[in-house]
Amino acid sequence: MKINNVYKIALLLVLFVGLQSRKNGPGLINNPGLQVTGAPGSTGTQGTCANAGCHVAGAFNPMLTMQFFENGNLAASWESGKQYTLRLTISATQGMPARYGFQAVALDGSNIQAGDWGDLGTDKHSVSLSGRQYAEHSLPLTASVIELPWKAPDSGTETVTFYAAALASDNTGTTSGDGVAKNKLIIPSANVSSVSDLVQEYARLEIQPNPVGDWLNLAITNRSPGDYQLRFFTTTGKLARVEPIQLVPGMNHASFSVGDLSTGLYVLQLYGKSGHVAAAQLLKR
Repeated sequence: MKINNVYKIALLLVLFVGLQSRKNGPGLINNPGLQVTGAPGSTGTQGTCANAGCHVAGAFNPMLTMQFFENGNLAASWESGKQYTLRLTISATQGMPARYGFQAVALDGSNIQAGDWGDLGTDKHSVSLSGRQYAEHSLPLTASVIELPWKAPDSGTETVTFYAAALASDNTGTTSGDGVAKNKLIIPSANVSSVSDLVQEYARLEIQPNPVGDWLNLAITNRSPGDYQLRFFTTTGKLARVEPIQLVPGMNHASFSVGDLSTGLYVLQLYGKSGHVAAAQLLKR
């Protein structure tokens, strides 16, 4: 065998190992692994997948949506020992990603691991980093909607915050040409004596009436003033519409024409600077 062929084979092996290593989640990239969800104590480039050895942001301009379900229904709080599903939806606003990736963690009010991830399947796994269990991809995912089973703590009354970072990739095997996003989802406990008081600490979103005809009437109780967005998602996670809204502390009322929306079930989510703050199911007639 010629010497130059030996060098070529060695180079190909190095490239293969390098590209294969990036297919794993960020928790397995380095030693110790990266914690990139943006949660307190995150490492690397906090809240993104854009870290050395991982990905370079800039493509697809993705958006990450987080939803919390119990038995297929949107849930506003958690109860001890129950099974839930955290849904991550990665939506590209530019271009068409070929693959997707993510990392997620659930923390209590003291920023300690909350609950446990369930069976994540063969294309996802959990990894223990700094005493926390991170769920992440094991290989590039073809689906932009990712569902993660989660078991609530056996006791406690603290709010659980889910932090997540997402990746939209061109699947070329390099660290460039990808886009990253982050978000967090705050879920209060139903174990406290007054769930409504805890929910209202953040925001409450009510649809009046529901089902909805051509006009959507909202009553929003909010803690913090500022500019927000109302995002309409189909049950498949597709973003159907975005409406800007300005809120003041306390009760807010707003109406929107929704005659152009197709008949069906939607998830209406209220977003602020800190991410998702409230959600409700909307049935369009």
